Amino acid sequence: MLYISPSLEEQRERLAPQPDKPPLAPYQQDDTSFWPEGIACALRAPQAGINASVRAMQDNAGASSGPVYGINMACLAPGEDPLEMQANRIFLFDKHGINLSQAFQAVTVPSAIEHNLALATFWQNGADEVSAPRFNAGDGNIAGAGKTASGLSMLMGAANILLKDHIKDFDDCIVAPFIRAMFRWNMQWNPREDIKGDFEVVASGSQSMIAKEVRAQQVPALISYMGIPAFAPFIRAEKLLEVALEQTDLPAERILRSEEEARQYEEQQMRAQAQAQAQAHTEALMEQLQRQGMTPEQIQRQMVLLLAQLAQVADGGQPGAPSLPPGEPQPGGAPRQGVGA
Repeated sequence: MLYISPSLEEQRERLAPQPDKPPLAPYQQDDTSFWPEGIACALRAPQAGINASVRAMQDNAGASSGPVYGINMACLAPGEDPLEMQANRIFLFDKHGINLSQAFQAVTVPSAIEHNLALATFWQNGADEVSAPRFNAGDGNIAGAGKTASGLSMLMGAANILLKDHIKDFDDCIVAPFIRAMFRWNMQWNPREDIKGDFEVVASGSQSMIAKEVRAQQVPALISYMGIPAFAPFIRAEKLLEVALEQTDLPAERILRSEEEARQYEEQQMRAQAQAQAQAHTEALMEQLQRQGMTPEQIQRQMVLLLAQLAQVADGGQPGAPSLPPGEPQPGGAPRQGVGA
């Protein structure tokens, strides 16, 4: 008898990493049964209610689409068939001394479509409490707070509370067993001795989601503290903005400016504001000089003197009163007399 020992590679393929039990992600754990409950089982009652409501609405819509006729067969003339109902139908009666209501009546069935629609909406809301809400899948037909962007964001944040249990089950039944099997395989077959040791696999998907939701609610509160004068000096606005962007999963390094860029931006804004104020002041002064009756040449010389005075102030000198040639009117005053007048 000849026995051929498998090679090391064959042994590794046979002993591929396998979890302790078949991977099964339950939708909802059932403490009274070995098997968990799936989404079909959890939604059986809401789905049955929706089906019954829609079926009743359709039946009522068909019954209330037209009147129900009642005909007294004893009052019909010979040869009249009441089952032949059509538009502009004429019935012949051969009984005398009776009212038409005694021989023929049309009863209108009341419509209950609105009632059945409200009942179907009730069961749809019940299904949202069991499974993921409809607006998580992009359904925009939402009333109340969901009509606004901030309200919809709050609703979606609250819906994540229902999802954390499902994520926890997925971590415990899929992620952790798979990583644990990979770890055990590497501890046995990996040739690197420096990676081997005792480890415990912890899947933190649901914990990370909850922590992120908590931080997302705390950041706006911290931003509101910037408006309090007593707290603003102790809060680093740029770091707080980085934390706020991290909660949105956006690349903060591509959005935020560096300290040098922020300083240059502030200086640029200050220069633009100063230029706007100077332009407004110049236009107001020119309008005032025009109202005083000065000629365009006099206004131009006055503006040149004003610009020279502003340049002297910018250079650190003492501002001097602009002087005009003799006989030219001063802004807001009488004509200036020359020396020796």
